Amino acid sequence: MEKNEWLNKRMKSPKVQGCITAAAAVGSLMILLAVFFDYYYCMNDDTTMRDILCGSYTGTPEGRNIQMLYPIGALIALFYKLFPRLSGCDIPWYGLFLCGCQFGAVFLICRRVTDFVEALWKKAALAVLTVLFAGGVLLYELVYVQYTMTSAILMAAAVFWFYTSEHTGSAAQFLKRNVLSIVLTVLAFMIRTEMALLLFPFLLAAGLFKWTKEDKIVTKKNCIQYFGVIGSTLLCMGIALFINKLAYSSEEWERFNHFFEERTEIYDFLGYPKFEDNEEFYEEAGLKPEEVHLIENYNFALDDKIDDSVMEKMVLYQKEKRNGNTLFLTDSRTAVWLYRHSLLSAEYMPYNALVLFVYFLLVLAAIDNRDKNYFWKIPMLLLARSVCWMYIILRNRTPERITHGLFLMETVLLFALLAGEWKKKKASRITVSAIACMIVLLSFPGILKKTAEEYAHRSSVNKEWMVLQDYFKENQDHFYFVDVYSTVDYTEKMFTDVDHSYRNFDLCGGWTAKSPLYEKKTAQRGIGNIQQDLLEKDHVFFVSKVNRDVEWLKAYYEEKGYNCEIEEMEEIVVNGEVRFVIYRLL
Repeated sequence: MEKNEWLNKRMKSPKVQGCITAAAAVGSLMILLAVFFDYYYCMNDDTTMRDILCGSYTGTPEGRNIQMLYPIGALIALFYKLFPRLSGCDIPWYGLFLCGCQFGAVFLICRRVTDFVEALWKKAALAVLTVLFAGGVLLYELVYVQYTMTSAILMAAAVFWFYTSEHTGSAAQFLKRNVLSIVLTVLAFMIRTEMALLLFPFLLAAGLFKWTKEDKIVTKKNCIQYFGVIGSTLLCMGIALFINKLAYSSEEWERFNHFFEERTEIYDFLGYPKFEDNEEFYEEAGLKPEEVHLIENYNFALDDKIDDSVMEKMVLYQKEKRNGNTLFLTDSRTAVWLYRHSLLSAEYMPYNALVLFVYFLLVLAAIDNRDKNYFWKIPMLLLARSVCWMYIILRNRTPERITHGLFLMETVLLFALLAGEWKKKKASRITVSAIACMIVLLSFPGILKKTAEEYAHRSSVNKEWMVLQDYFKENQDHFYFVDVYSTVDYTEKMFTDVDHSYRNFDLCGGWTAKSPLYEKKTAQRGIGNIQQDLLEKDHVFFVSKVNRDVEWLKAYYEEKGYNCEIEEMEEIVVNGEVRFVIYRLL
């Protein structure tokens, strides 16, 4: 009897009710997406990271997946080691981790929103509206999961949770309430360091806004509270970086990390020098046209000469051509135009429209409440967003996984500010939420169409990739080097046909090339020098899409002094059409 009374009392608790309604709403969204779309890794970067973590890459789970910081990579790899299978099926820990982070972040935001009202039906209504908002804004990213966007979603949840937490009570209570915000921020930092740092101005702005809500700003208690949160966050980040540094401290990893950083600078920012316009540079660097072509088509793993020193020379050369200016890769006038374009162009709908709309609501709320603080808060927020946007524009790095993360963070912080204002007007809480969701739902058909078209495209295109992988599995005694740009269109489902068995193929380049993991993988198959072993070993083959020219490969070997012939061994046929060709070099 006492147990039932305790249970009934707990169920009537506002916090418990908030958890239940939030969990039900987010769980429903998860199920709907699984039924109608399933979940995909957005890019082959994510599948490569999964292969490293689960053991498909080298045969054993590896914590050093190159892209994430080691502590989180080691933890995921540990789960693959300890609990690899369940009921005879491989467990997709990496996919579960990414989806858990994303939907967990949505749940936390939804859970906090339910605190804004008391009645259970109102909590349920706000939970549903929050999930509709999340589904409308993040539908594509929730279905096609990418670790950079996962980091952004975690950062947005951290900011919302922090800003909307209570600031009354002792300093110890304040720190305790915000432990979750610290955890989310550090987790985002370990998953994708660059994205978390890019969004840090918004986090600092949220901290400043919250601090100025205190009755007395400069007090010992407030300093302990806010600097305690900042200091704890930075301390945990520093510990994660230190552990990561130790994990990659060997000579082989340090050499590769130098190569990785220079390679990233060339491919993602500066661009490689075109041979026809820079013949003198390449002659001094000791590279022939055929070797430069390996850099152009990303198959540089074929040549040991293309190492960290060559990449460093290219970076220095590109910097010299720009007079040492490597930050401003886009001229300032163009950057300003692109920044304005991000706010007004249909290309960024509905994200930019939603941001402008919430700014408008915030101004109305500030006027209604006669809050003069917004004369500096709104400009401060605009400054934070301008710093972030101008950085990526000037660096000429604006893919959707970054721009959508910026829009999400700004929107969530604006809603956090708006919630603080409209909580003073009870009749306006659900009204404002409903209007915002209405705006999202008006744009929802476009997002839904984009998601559905992408789903149909991937379902069709990925068939040929699966057929090729089946061919590899049937020929386990062989090893295949795949042309890099023949694979960029393919991804894989996260929870369907999960197979963590060893993969007897690798790219002939890409971001894992020349890493200790890459060398370990090839060495296991008796491959020490890719250039020679493609010619001399009967079990090593080259693979390319049928429409990709391979004459460059013949020209490369002829420049090296080999009278090379490229023989078509087999054709991979899908739906009656040849999609891939397996080549033997003679």
